Amino acid sequence: MATNWSCVPEQVSCIVRSEGTRISIPQRDEVHTSITVQDSCVVNYLEHVFLTVRITFPHRGHLRIRLTSPGGTISDIVPGRATDMEPDLEWTFMTLHHWGESAVGSWRLSIQNTQPHLSSTGVLETWYLRLLGTETDPSRSGTGICNTQSLDPGCHIQYPNFPGDNFAIYNNRCHWLSTITKGTRYLEAKEFCESRGGRLITVKTSAKENWLTDFINKNGDTNDTGPVHMNVLPAWERTQEGEGVVVGVIDDGIFTNQPDLRDNLDLGLSYDIFEETTDPTPNIEQLSHGTNCAGIIAAVHNNSFCGVGVAYKAKVAGIKMFSGAMTDISDAQEASALSHEHQHISIYSCSWGPSDWNNALDGPDTVAREALVMAAREGRNGKGSIFVFSTGNGGTYNDSCAYNGYVNTNNTIGIGGLLQDGSIPSFAEACTGVFAVTYSRDYTGDTADLVVPYRSSGCRTSFSGTSPAAAMAAGVFSLVLSANDRLSVRDVQHLVTRTSRNSGICGQTWKENSAGFRVSDYCGFGLLDAGELTAMAVNWKSVPDQVSCIEQRESLSVNIPQSGEVHTSISVPQDSCVVNYLEHVLLTVRITFPHRGHLRIRLTSPGGTISDIVPGRATDMEPDLEWTFMTLHHWGESAVGTWQLSVQNTHPQLSSTGILEAWTLVSLGTTADPTDSSSETSSTPGMNTTRTPTKEHGH
Repeated sequence: MATNWSCVPEQVSCIVRSEGTRISIPQRDEVHTSITVQDSCVVNYLEHVFLTVRITFPHRGHLRIRLTSPGGTISDIVPGRATDMEPDLEWTFMTLHHWGESAVGSWRLSIQNTQPHLSSTGVLETWYLRLLGTETDPSRSGTGICNTQSLDPGCHIQYPNFPGDNFAIYNNRCHWLSTITKGTRYLEAKEFCESRGGRLITVKTSAKENWLTDFINKNGDTNDTGPVHMNVLPAWERTQEGEGVVVGVIDDGIFTNQPDLRDNLDLGLSYDIFEETTDPTPNIEQLSHGTNCAGIIAAVHNNSFCGVGVAYKAKVAGIKMFSGAMTDISDAQEASALSHEHQHISIYSCSWGPSDWNNALDGPDTVAREALVMAAREGRNGKGSIFVFSTGNGGTYNDSCAYNGYVNTNNTIGIGGLLQDGSIPSFAEACTGVFAVTYSRDYTGDTADLVVPYRSSGCRTSFSGTSPAAAMAAGVFSLVLSANDRLSVRDVQHLVTRTSRNSGICGQTWKENSAGFRVSDYCGFGLLDAGELTAMAVNWKSVPDQVSCIEQRESLSVNIPQSGEVHTSISVPQDSCVVNYLEHVLLTVRITFPHRGHLRIRLTSPGGTISDIVPGRATDMEPDLEWTFMTLHHWGESAVGTWQLSVQNTHPQLSSTGILEAWTLVSLGTTADPTDSSSETSSTPGMNTTRTPTKEHGH
């Protein structure tokens, strides 16, 4: 069967959670609870099913757990083991016993105490399912006919085209790659696909080339009458389309022979941190993440292949920091990647970060952090290299980018994703460090095409998550530097705060701070607008020098009670702090607590704006919390006055208590009004630049 086997359909996934109702586990009898998977889930042919549970119980080995699928198949997930007397159970299990079934319908979870004579009882706190499989029947993939130019990322086997040279046919996902869209050969291909359970998707060459303008310049205008767009076409007309700008793509490498990238790849500035060479080619053919990202930034224009980059005249340098092997990257290796050729590389695109499984607390280590700070301040001949980091894809698991050390720093720009209709994706992580968003695709149920180069010679349309979002932002910033290469990192950050679009997107997540800026935990200052960014950048004058104030509360012993919220404050005196116009606020806390994920932390500024610094994540059971968070939600406010820190235990039923031992507040900003540096104010509706500070600082 392997001899003639072709690619199975692309894997899709669905995640469903319990509604948060706690279920009592009695001394005797079996308790049942269920989750319904709606028709919107397209996993019609299951492969792996992952079950995550969090249970409070005296002896985890005395639990029996079963999972029943909509088709009636019972998986004996946990049979129990009588001598395991450890308390509680938080774990992810996997079952293969539903292979080939449909995910849609009601799933039942059953839990039983196998040792009722011990009089134990407990509570099922939460559970969720992650369902992996395919939308179409994988059994029909065995005789697929693929073309090396197919848009299907799973098809790279070379077979003769059928029924003519203009076709690339795959049984379950057929693509028409010619400008011909009618005629007998088209009908023959359509019939061939449909007879084998597939469908023929027509993609004109012009549509492939113009994916970007269709996807992120929907209206082609700058009014507010329809879906918000990223306004790229005016930026192309105003700039040199990124010419003269080099973007370092820190990733798993770039295929140097990829037709959509080879003319825009700067091998002289590329680097492999493992082999210490200038060849960024991935170790294995399957590694295409960096190639995908590079294509969004600078894919070649007008070559009738794949798509076109946001800054299609910019150059990309492949900085290979991931190899595909389970190899730890040393602190020094990461530092070398983050600072490589920082005088010549203007922007670093980093579509990666800590684990998204809602229990990581991670960021750059000492040497890497110092390298990042150095490049961000001294790169580009003192103007600073711009670091763009994706904010993460853990929203599905209730993760937050507050725990991401690459986002919680004033030296980077954290970028999230937005769906084409302006809604928040399922993967989006919320935190006060999100700077802005760009368009992306959701993992399931999203019909938008995002055409990127794939591997060494192909294309794909299904690149999703915050990875393409960060790369898209790097492309936009390339256009900005193409318009004005004198801009510093802070200049670019200020431009983003003043030009990002905040109307018609991100639902009800917006708030307005006391300086008049609209901000969102999911979308930062809003959707990047390339046209407005480049227009304002052309005549932008540098913002004033940055100043800082530091206030500390050490040797505290503030009790965090089982229930209720505890408050403590810091006063920033007017006579010693000259940060009249805030930019970044850094909050460092040291807390002793049994489960750090059960802490909610909020910071209230003297202007009354509340930053939800740590929203909490229920399944993070690690003890204690010592971390530096960053909030942008006080941008433009004054640092002077009383700041209030509030800490709350979000799970009082567990009877946990703790101690706030210390906290430090670092306020970064300017003494003089940075708005005096701009050349003009935008009149575009729904943008932060329509608002000027509404509160006098009085200094």
